[in-house]
Amino acid sequence: MIQYVIPTKDNANKLVTSISTMSTNTKIHIESENESIFKKYNNALDKMEINDDDVIVFLHDDIEIRDEHIEKKLELYFKYRPNVGIAGVIGTNLFDRSGGWWLSNRMIYSRGRIIQGFDNGTEHPMIEVGGMDDSDIVSVDGCILFIKGSVAKYFRFDNNTYDGYHFYDVDTCFSLMEQGWHVGIIDILVKHDSEGPLSESWISDRDKFIKKWEDKGYIFPITKKQFKELKK
Repeated sequence: MIQYVIPTKDNANKLVTSISTMSTNTKIHIESENESIFKKYNNALDKMEINDDDVIVFLHDDIEIRDEHIEKKLELYFKYRPNVGIAGVIGTNLFDRSGGWWLSNRMIYSRGRIIQGFDNGTEHPMIEVGGMDDSDIVSVDGCILFIKGSVAKYFRFDNNTYDGYHFYDVDTCFSLMEQGWHVGIIDILVKHDSEGPLSESWISDRDKFIKKWEDKGYIFPITKKQFKELKK
């Protein structure tokens, strides 16, 4: 089963309708409380009945799924990639102190694709040079995250360190890699309407994120190799 978690209700009705038309075996959870995204996602996980072969999709309410085969793709991807615990549609294989996957020299390190929407109604396809090669991905964009059920049953987002809306994606990727899981890229086409301006709260959360992982012994820029070495 595919279970969707939407952290706000503002534009959820349109998204729910879209999901319902393309998926036959789904549940949709909407978290509308005025809390951090970490707590919202954890609240949903605490209430959900999750089977090992489920896929939990965490997505913003300004996402438009443009892939009618999403359900089958998710099923096959996690079936044939048993080492992948979390995946997304676009990300990077190197994460530096700048704090965003798209800030780590996209021409070299980024992978995947997405359609970026803008306030004026235009849209731009972002197709990264590295394509869908996910062999060494360390982080994916949190606008839409896919976590396998056997992982989601026991994982919780770090609402002790963070109390806002940022860095839940890369922090989760890093946390699962520490547990030995891989991060993947799935070829599922979506459009994301938010440009994601870098606010003061984003900068504050970035500082918390950097401190947390440097205190653990990681040195930026971070690649998959460091997780293997620190595990030894």
